[in-house]
Amino acid sequence: MFIYNLIRRGYLFLFLCCFYSLGQAQVELNNNENTYQIGESISYLKDDSGTFSFEEVLSQNQKFTASKQKELNFGYTSDVIWVKITINNESDFNDWLLNLDNDNINYIGFYQKKQERWIKRQTGNYLPFATKEIKNTGFVFSLDVSKSTSKTYYLRIETETAFILPFHIQRPVHFHNHRILKTLYYGVFFGILLVMAIYNLFIYLTLKDKNYLFYVFTIIATLAAFSTISGYNFMLFWQKNPVLNTWSPRFSTVSLIISSAIFSTHFLRLKKHARTLHTLLLLNIGIAALGTLLHFFIPVKGINNLIAIYHIILLITAGAIVWRKGDLSGKYYLFAWTFYFLGGLIATLKNNGVFISNFFTHHAIELGAILEVVIISFALSE
Repeated sequence: MFIYNLIRRGYLFLFLCCFYSLGQAQVELNNNENTYQIGESISYLKDDSGTFSFEEVLSQNQKFTASKQKELNFGYTSDVIWVKITINNESDFNDWLLNLDNDNINYIGFYQKKQERWIKRQTGNYLPFATKEIKNTGFVFSLDVSKSTSKTYYLRIETETAFILPFHIQRPVHFHNHRILKTLYYGVFFGILLVMAIYNLFIYLTLKDKNYLFYVFTIIATLAAFSTISGYNFMLFWQKNPVLNTWSPRFSTVSLIISSAIFSTHFLRLKKHARTLHTLLLLNIGIAALGTLLHFFIPVKGINNLIAIYHIILLITAGAIVWRKGDLSGKYYLFAWTFYFLGGLIATLKNNGVFISNFFTHHAIELGAILEVVIISFALSE
């Protein structure tokens, strides 16, 4: 009877419009919070062809899907993802920032309306660092939303890496505090790697044992890989040369595979203990180099990760075989690379949406790398 009366009185259309608008995802800002994780308050649109124009996206608002995740995670996909964010600012502040805390996004188009015109800001790791509005490893945008108003924003996101979108809306002070803590964490992480590299280099210069020199190369390759992935190399060393963001992750991964393979064959004396694994490690050097070169002609997402995982499995197996034959260096090696493998596995499963994102899962591979470096350095000293 209620619906019938609405139809008869001509109010059904108004009722449906109100119901539809109430169901739209939006972020409510107030004075009680300084930061908001907004994953469950936004919507997204998949563009599997990557050809949608902004005008077409505006006309397809009804096709946006409301997110049910605190952190949008599409794993490894070739789709372009459009994100729609509607903000209702009931706070007393108009200086809110949108923080996309992912350091490895190739292209981002950020659309916001100013004076009845849509303005686009284009940035990403494949563009010069100066395209970033705020100097940061991730991507931060000023929202410029006045008090007691609502505003809608769109983002077009395209990347070759894991498609993880941890969106936060923050006050500037809170964002800068977060950035300081992140910088401190990576400062400690890189500092440990650098100290271990210098320590092992000093031992090599004292003893002239090539094992130490080969391990120094392994640590430096690890440092190069993580400083690139975390975005610090781009921010500190090659802001005007974003093309290096394409090459550096792949070459640092290959360098890590080569240096650790050479170190392993010497340190574990694989020619004596496991000739088959000695051969497989050397073959994997060629596979890694070839895979890197082919990637520039036939891009395959995650190929470097697969080669690296296979390589680490070889190293773990080598340690187990050498330990079984009575050489205790294999024991240290087994545990060291197992920690590294577990860290990488947790990070990979997190990237594919199996594990939720938190400090441990986000930094598991780095924690594994630190344990690996320290344990093997201890093994060398033993």
